[in-house]
Amino acid sequence: MTAATPQIKMPTSLAKIMIYAPYDLKEKIERLAKKENRSLSNYIVTVLQRIAEEENEQVMDAESRDTGELK
Repeated sequence: MTAATPQIKMPTSLAKIMIYAPYDLKEKIERLAKKENRSLSNYIVTVLQRIAEEENEQVMDAESRDTGELK
C-alpha cells in the first residue's frame, strides 16, 4: 500500500490566475524574487499589490484635489 499524496488546500479567498510570459521575462522575475527570498508567485502578487496601492493613492489624491478635501 502506498502513502497518499497530501492534498494542499488553498484558501478560498485567493483567486487562481494563469499568465503566459516569455521565458526570458520569467527568468528575470525569478531572479528578482530570489533576491527578496520570495517564490515567483508571491513576488508577482507583492509587486501587483504595490502597483494597485500606488494607483489607488493617486486616484484618491486626485479626487481630494477635485473636491478640495484633505486626506
